[in-house]
Amino acid sequence: VKSTPNPGDKIIMSGGRSLSPNEMLNHIKAGDELGRRLRRAIMAINVEFFTPTGKK
Repeated sequence: VKSTPNPGDKIIMSGGRSLSPNEMLNHIKAGDELGRRLRRAIMAINVEFFTPTGKK
């Protein structure tokens, strides 16, 4: 996974769903089951993934 996805990039989920970074953020903010799994996966991959550039 690239550390800086383009807004148009889609992440392909198991089951064939594709999510844009925005859609993933929405799930994570909602705190639903998918969001929890995404958050765990992202921690494992790259924490920078959801940090807006220039903001910490």
